[in-house]
Amino acid sequence: MNTVDKLIETLEKEQHKCKANPDIIKLQNFLKKMNRLGLVKKQDYNIPPVDTLGRKFYENCRASSK
Repeated sequence: MNTVDKLIETLEKEQHKCKANPDIIKLQNFLKKMNRLGLVKKQDYNIPPVDTLGRKFYENCRASSK
């Protein structure tokens, strides 16, 4: 079982606790209200993803050796 499956399984087991928690209910209602008002937006990040394979370094080395 991978990490995602474990997370999904845990969330399904613990979901009943969240439904009865008044703090979580307040937060969900607040988020819904902010969505309706158009005040919630997805955060955009303008930084490139990490180059873990060294592709940029390899391409730079090839380009400079020509």
